[in-house]
Amino acid sequence: MPKATWGSDLDEEAIESAESRGVYAGDLPPAGVYRFKLKTLKKAKSKQGNPMVRFFGVIDGTWKDKHAKFDGAPLWVDTAVMESTAWRIKALVQGLGVTAREFMASTVTDDAEPEANIIKIGKKKISEGLEIYVNVKKEDGENGERLTVVGGGFIPAPDKDEDEAAAADEGDGDAPEEATPKAKGKKDKAKKAKGGEEPPF
Repeated sequence: MPKATWGSDLDEEAIESAESRGVYAGDLPPAGVYRFKLKTLKKAKSKQGNPMVRFFGVIDGTWKDKHAKFDGAPLWVDTAVMESTAWRIKALVQGLGVTAREFMASTVTDDAEPEANIIKIGKKKISEGLEIYVNVKKEDGENGERLTVVGGGFIPAPDKDEDEAAAADEGDGDAPEEATPKAKGKKDKAKKAKGGEEPPF
């Protein structure tokens, strides 16, 4: 019996080193900001031959209680590195916590082919598990529903106090609306106008 020959550029080393992608079988979350754990960040090329950054991360369900059921939901974001997409790259570098100068002049890869893993930008180590905050929504794709970014998507990480407050928030993706001092003042005026009694409803 003859052995099959595949006639392509694939070899056993490429198979062994290929990124494993688990299957997420849960529901996708509603629109909002979620914390993702980075799986891979790669320097790649688009189908048009343009340089591109390829992000792959999964939702960190430990950030907020209501995010737990979405733990592991995947997000893939391809961002071309071009002048016309500068605003998207700006969002990405802010989300990664690096500067534009560091991204353009100090991005270090492992030179893997055809897609190189980005391992460092400036002084920041880029590794699996890095926490990144992204504004996402659900969208219908060729293979069903998937997550996609809203606008530039990536946002700067909140400071520690903001992060703790967000973690305590019971909302899905967005922080709840809070009554402003102005709104409270109007309520107080209405109360005084009715002899100090608030309406029952």
